[in-house]
Amino acid sequence: MIDQAKVDVTSDDALLASLDSRPLAAQQAEADAVSGRVGRALELAAKHLEPKVRMINLERSTLRSEQDVRGWLERQEKVLVAEVKKGPVLVS
Repeated sequence: MIDQAKVDVTSDDALLASLDSRPLAAQQAEADAVSGRVGRALELAAKHLEPKVRMINLERSTLRSEQDVRGWLERQEKVLVAEVKKGPVLVS
């Protein structure tokens, strides 16, 4: 795991110096990586509790109508039922 630098917040000047020491893009990339780390932690926790669990991804889609929702639900139900027959799944 990457060691994250501590931000000095003891004064306004110290905070500004800490923030100026790293490019904003690097700080944004680090913040964006948090959701990936959380997802990985959830996956590892699920595997610890249920060692045979498998990750599956559901279809990503833009739904514009009730009919779109119903169609998406039908497709995902087929996927989920088929996968859960093979063993426990963690939906992503």
